Amino acid sequence: GRKVPQRALFNAAEADYMLFNYQFANGDISFGRMKQTWGAFSNNSLFLSNMGPSYDGFRGNLNYHNFNLRFFHAYLETVGNKRINIHRYLAGHMLDFNIKNFYLTIGETILYAGENRPFSISYSIPLMSFIESDVNHRYNQYKNDMDNSFIFLGLEYRNPAKLRITINYLIDDIQIDSKDRKNIPDNTAFSASVQIPSSHLGLFQIYKFQYDRVGTWTYR
Repeated sequence: GRKVPQRALFNAAEADYMLFNYQFANGDISFGRMKQTWGAFSNNSLFLSNMGPSYDGFRGNLNYHNFNLRFFHAYLETVGNKRINIHRYLAGHMLDFNIKNFYLTIGETILYAGENRPFSISYSIPLMSFIESDVNHRYNQYKNDMDNSFIFLGLEYRNPAKLRITINYLIDDIQIDSKDRKNIPDNTAFSASVQIPSSHLGLFQIYKFQYDRVGTWTYR
C-alpha cells in the first residue's frame, strides 16, 4: 500500500485543510495543515497560490487601527535519499496600512532548505527582517543550506462600487554592481490589474483585466 507521509514523528493526513484556529479581539492564529494565497493582495498573488499542494505550519493575523500584520511559517517536504535529507521550509510576513480608499503593503517571504535543516526561529518571528536573518545566516552557512528571500510591495485603490486598481512588485534579487548587471538580470516580477463592476445585469457583473510580467530568473 501507499506509505503514509510523516511530519514531526506523526502521520500526516492527506487533507487540504485540517487545522486549529483561535480567534481573539484583534486577530486570529491557526495551526495545522492548510493552503493559502499569499502576497500583497489575495487576488493578485505573485508568490504563493492556494492552487498548490497543502502544507503543515501556522499562520496568524493581527489588527491594530489601520494596520494589519499577517504571517505564516510552513514545512514543505523532505527531499533526499538514505545518505542525506534536505528539509524545506517556507515563511512570510506582511504589513498592510489603510488610508481611506488606499491600501499599502510591504512584506517578505523566504524559502529555505538544508541537510537535516531544523526549523528557524528567526524566520518565524513576524517582526524580524528576513533579509537581515538571511545575510547573517550566509556568514554562518552550513554545507547544502539554501536560503532565498523575496521582498514585495503592493498598492491598491478600492471604492464602494467595487472598483479596484492594483499594482504589485516582487523583488527576488537586484544586481547592484554594474559588472554583475551585464551578466545577470534583475530577478523581479510585476503585476497590475483593474477590476470594474458592470453597471447592468448581464452575463458578467465584474470585469477584470490583469497584466503579469515575471523575470526569467525570478523564483530561483
